[in-house]
Amino acid sequence: MPEKLLRKAVLNQIAWWKAVCATHDITTACMDNVWIADQYVPSYYPEMITETREATVEKILDRVSTIMDSYATLQIPGFTKLFKAQWMTSSSVVPYCSEWKWVRNEEAFQNWLVAANLEGMLQPSIIDDPHVLVFHKEGYGGFSAYQSHGIIGIFNVFGVDHVFQDIPAVLANFFPKQPIVGYEADERLAAAMRGGWSAIGPLTIWTREVAVL
Repeated sequence: MPEKLLRKAVLNQIAWWKAVCATHDITTACMDNVWIADQYVPSYYPEMITETREATVEKILDRVSTIMDSYATLQIPGFTKLFKAQWMTSSSVVPYCSEWKWVRNEEAFQNWLVAANLEGMLQPSIIDDPHVLVFHKEGYGGFSAYQSHGIIGIFNVFGVDHVFQDIPAVLANFFPKQPIVGYEADERLAAAMRGGWSAIGPLTIWTREVAVL
């Protein structure tokens, strides 16, 4: 089960990444089990994502500066590890709080962007995608999510640590019985673990080494 869920988490991440790129008119393509963008992507997003454990990246390294190594299996010459993270899932559900609002219009989405400090990184047109879900609890926190491959992936979590505990309840209220996945690192990962999430596999974000003159 964890391996199958991990596979779906990677595919869901790629689907979300492609959706974000599309709203910025960035073309994406797949070669040798690797997804790559044809130009620079918004901040905090990789230019390349591996789809499988068997993916090879050597032939196209010169085209990117950031890579999501979805299974933490690569050793990439000329790149350094920006951070290590964990894919995670949660089935822990606390009582749903009706103060959580499903963001469905541009005005509410702009307010969410300001609260999340993501202005310019996500375009308003992203909420036109029927797979995209955005939730906000004023003065508390919020997150975005993406439905694909029979699961819901969470992204852009912000606010107090207890947001991680609330997310499964919020999504279960609208989409019962759908597995929930995401990934976090460092303190945010620790907060998620305290909120009932569990790790299902590692990933690594790589960045190109900068030559020192």
